[in-house]
Amino acid sequence: MNSNCTNCGIAFETTKEDLEMLNLLSPKIGDKTIALTPPRLCSRCRNIRRFSFRNVRHFYYRKSDLTSKQIIAAHHETKPFPVYDFSEWYGDNWDASEFSQDIDWNRSFLDQFREMYNKIPQWSKVLVNCENCDFSMNCADSKNCYLSSSISSSEDCYYSSRLINVKNAVDCLRLSESEQCYECIDSSNLYNCSYLQNCKNMSDSDYCFDCDSCSDCFLCTNLRQKKYCIFNQQYEKTEYEKIKSTFLAKGHEHLMQKLLEGKNLTPHRDLHNVNVENSSGDFLLNCKNVNESYFITSSTDSRHLYDGSLTSTSMDCSTPVEFERCYEVNNSYMCYEVYFCDNVMHSSNVFYSRGCDRIKNCFGCSGLKDAEYCILNKQYTKEEYEELVPKIIEKMKTDGEWGEFFPISDSAFAYNEAEAFEFAPLLKEEVLAKGLEWYEEDFSEMHLGSSYSLPTVISEVDDDITTKVLTCDISGRPYKILSQELDFYRKMNISPPHKAPLQRHLERIKRRNPRKLWNRECDKCSKAIITSYAPDRPEIVYCEQCYLSEVY
Repeated sequence: MNSNCTNCGIAFETTKEDLEMLNLLSPKIGDKTIALTPPRLCSRCRNIRRFSFRNVRHFYYRKSDLTSKQIIAAHHETKPFPVYDFSEWYGDNWDASEFSQDIDWNRSFLDQFREMYNKIPQWSKVLVNCENCDFSMNCADSKNCYLSSSISSSEDCYYSSRLINVKNAVDCLRLSESEQCYECIDSSNLYNCSYLQNCKNMSDSDYCFDCDSCSDCFLCTNLRQKKYCIFNQQYEKTEYEKIKSTFLAKGHEHLMQKLLEGKNLTPHRDLHNVNVENSSGDFLLNCKNVNESYFITSSTDSRHLYDGSLTSTSMDCSTPVEFERCYEVNNSYMCYEVYFCDNVMHSSNVFYSRGCDRIKNCFGCSGLKDAEYCILNKQYTKEEYEELVPKIIEKMKTDGEWGEFFPISDSAFAYNEAEAFEFAPLLKEEVLAKGLEWYEEDFSEMHLGSSYSLPTVISEVDDDITTKVLTCDISGRPYKILSQELDFYRKMNISPPHKAPLQRHLERIKRRNPRKLWNRECDKCSKAIITSYAPDRPEIVYCEQCYLSEVY
């Protein structure tokens, strides 16, 4: 089935497998099966739409609308709805059912939901069992983390995202089981490393790409079980350290250019999948029958998933964790038969709801906890609910609302606040032309004292840098260096960054391949392959068999 995306206008195919999944996922309300309709947006635009509802990198000082205490929140104080501290939101001092509405059959259902949502308190951010992580979001069981997001069981980490069991890391993206790392991307089991990408089981190494089980390696690619190597060439320890020092003196930009040159001269894997069966996408681990998906772990029988784990029989979900039989769900946890929802946890049989926990058999609800058989937060009997919901869906079909996630315009965040901006950056003029919100930051309040010229060598950096305001070389954003951060740079012998944290994060994102697959040929055996490297890119790309024979 071919269609033109109603957002970008590009033709896309809803495959036979997509249609079969939609049929399999079609929900049942009482004795009625409700058909899911084919999507009107392409898979890329559907993902962008969902990620437009997720802010994990912009923090704002504001007061809790419940207690007036000063809090740090993901929502700016200009938002129409109240915001409570996370612990307050879960407290007993308020009840979301007080905001319930009757169904108005003369109005669009999503208009009614939108009206109710903008009155209901939202949580400031998600922090579960964390200590000293106030400036972090979506974190659990972590300590002393700052300006970081989506992390668990981690400690002393700064400006990082998607960490699992990591200690002492700065500016890292998707890192696990590691310690003392700087600017490492999509890697695991690292110790004392910097500027590594797609690496694992590494120690005391810098500026490496796709290496495994190595130590003391520098500017290397595709190495396995090596030590004291530079540009993949073996040296004695003393000579290695001497040559490395010479290169380090030339500065970071020179080293990144040399790493890029090395990457372009060595073969790349067509895909970065491990232990997968009948699956397609990139960075899949321990997956079976998972297709057109990216950065997914331990999942089965699903399609179009992004950045999640432990998911089965689901489609079009972003950041899914422990999902089963879900469709078009974003930023949620432990869901079963949940549809078109955002920020819903520990819930089942839920539709078009946002910001709820432990609910089931609910439609168009927000802020509810431990509730069942509710519509627009109003309580109904089981019989009433099962009679009303099919009628609401028929009305939504008539109004062109059923079968799609909330429109981007319903997001609580401006486009440039949301994570969608990382994957599909747009200029302010383009955002406004689409009728979306753009958040204009006021840097004036961030300036604390006179500006400061940052030295390029760590040995020349004095302690008083932690009292100064720095200005990003690229974006002009002001930023600061923490005392703990300075200690880290000194220990790692790394010069403090000349760019603001957000700019550094966006540059890490650009170092990754896009979430898209292309057809091309293996550059060694000419076998047809599917890869995340576009055909016009300069890298040498091998099929899995040729790549493995090359590096092992």
